[in-house]
Amino acid sequence: MNIFLENTYKARYKSDYFPQTGNVRRPRYVSDNASNHFITLQLPTGYHRDFTHEYIRVALVTTLINNRERYYSPYKFQTNHDDAKVPDQNPIYISVNKKLRKGLLYLVLIKSKLDQLYDAQPLKPFSDVLHHVQNIIDEERLASKELITKYQLDKSHIAFTLCTKLPNGTYDVHPETTIISSVITETSTKPSATTTTTNNKSTAKSKPKTVSCPHCKHCFDPTDAVNATKKETKRKAPSGTRSKTTISTRANKKKKTN
Repeated sequence: MNIFLENTYKARYKSDYFPQTGNVRRPRYVSDNASNHFITLQLPTGYHRDFTHEYIRVALVTTLINNRERYYSPYKFQTNHDDAKVPDQNPIYISVNKKLRKGLLYLVLIKSKLDQLYDAQPLKPFSDVLHHVQNIIDEERLASKELITKYQLDKSHIAFTLCTKLPNGTYDVHPETTIISSVITETSTKPSATTTTTNNKSTAKSKPKTVSCPHCKHCFDPTDAVNATKKETKRKAPSGTRSKTTISTRANKKKKTN
C-alpha cells in the first residue's frame, strides 16, 4: 500500500497555534495528494485480529541519510489542539479500535525552534531491530542549522506501523507492517530579501513628500508648486521682452529691403 501526501507544506511553530494573544488557532492538518486534510489508512484485506489492543505507531522520520539509515525527526506531532501545555510527541500511538474505525488520520506537525533542535540530539535511528548503530553519523552535537542541513530536516516521511499494546504499557511493534509515505517538503513562509527590498523602495517612491507652511500650517507637495510655475512661465512670458528668434527675423527683413 502506498500513501501519497502533499508535496509541500508550510511549517508552523507551536506559537503559531497558541499565540501570546491567547486566541487558539485551529490546526492545519497534513493533506494527501488529493488535497484532503486527512490521511486514509486501510488494513490489508484478510487481516483478522482483535483490535482492542491494536495501535498504529505514527512516526515523522527523515529521508535516507547517506543512503543507509532513517532517523526520527526532532519535529513532532501536536497531541492536543486546545491546551498548549500538553507535550507534542514523535512518534504517537493511535488506537485502531477507538480512532481508526473509518481509517482517517488527522495529523498536525509542529516545527521545533533552534534551541529545541540542539537539545533533541543525538537523533534516534528509526529501526525496530535491537542493535547498536555506530559511526553512521557522528553522535556529537551539531549547531542547529548544521543539524537541519546534515539530516535534511526540510524533507520528511511519515511512517505507519501496526503495534500491540502490552499490559505493562509498552508496545510490541510489528515492523513487517511498516508503510512509509511519500516525501513532504517544507516551504518557507518568509518573503525573500529581494522582494522585501523592492517593496520598500516602491513604498518610498510612492510616498508623497509634503512641506508645512510656517504661517498657516497648510501642507502641500513642493513639486506641485514647481511644476505649476514652469507651466505658467512657458505659457506667458513677461511684458516688454521679445524672443531672440523674433528680433533676428525682423533684422533680416530690413537688410533685404535696403
